[in-house]
Amino acid sequence: FGCYSVNVVNCYAQDLRHFVTIGGSTGINLFVNVTNCHITGCRAAGIDAHAAGDFVNFSGNTIMGSLEGTTPDGINCSGLNAIINDNIIVDARRHAIVYQQTTNFVSGSGSVTVSNNQIINNGDNSGTNDSGILVLNSESNLETLAGVIISNNRIEGLDGTGNAGGTYGIYVQATYKIKDIAITGNVLNINDIGGIVVQALRDIENVVVSGNVVNEVADTSSEPGIFLSGHATLSAKVQYASVSNNVVNLTGSSGNLIIGIRLERTNAIIVGGNIVVGATTGNAIFPPTPNQNNNTNNFYPNNIG
Repeated sequence: FGCYSVNVVNCYAQDLRHFVTIGGSTGINLFVNVTNCHITGCRAAGIDAHAAGDFVNFSGNTIMGSLEGTTPDGINCSGLNAIINDNIIVDARRHAIVYQQTTNFVSGSGSVTVSNNQIINNGDNSGTNDSGILVLNSESNLETLAGVIISNNRIEGLDGTGNAGGTYGIYVQATYKIKDIAITGNVLNINDIGGIVVQALRDIENVVVSGNVVNEVADTSSEPGIFLSGHATLSAKVQYASVSNNVVNLTGSSGNLIIGIRLERTNAIIVGGNIVVGATTGNAIFPPTPNQNNNTNNFYPNNIG
């Protein structure tokens, strides 16, 4: 029914389902650290934490993916509060790092920090949102995910089966409410579907997307380098945000209509000081006109593109 203050350190694992699994559906598992381990060939997530985990720390691990299994993620965390730092994840065939808040307390909020990780060759083109880093509040309808920091990560390379891609770089999705998001200082290369996506199926508030470098987005699709998007049917918006000082380089794309930075169904967004370069048609910032495409109270100062 739970554990308290557990350290898994300097271990090696090969050809398992998971190397470490924290919690089930009952009890609570507090203060669990997995650090400085090497994990290879797991058929599901190398490190896995269920909803019954809280205050977990996965740092300094190296994880090599598997071509077998149905959900071979690198790290998968469904607990309340997590730190996922300084890991190297290679060939994860679905998501390299996924945090999906699934706890359902009557009140409260969870948080996650994902920083200084190196992700190489993830995804296999079979999913709709295979991602280098995926954060979602998918089941926690009674509370809010409040505090998402995604910083200084490097995501690069082909997908986990050696193809050209089929993945997002960084994807944040609110099936239930998320607020207070900072996506800063990340470097993304060859993310075939899209670079950075913040999608509101329920409202997302207080967002900073700043100082990121997004290269070679949408080799075979037309999704933007940076995309903030609400939802028409659910009347959800991304609001109160700054998208600033990013560089989006679309060179190498296949000639599709690609937008560097795109907003849909947003409110009170400043898009400023960004540079969008590339050789494709439409590689600008969209929409440049206020109140276009269900956007309100947005401003677009001092961009190049």
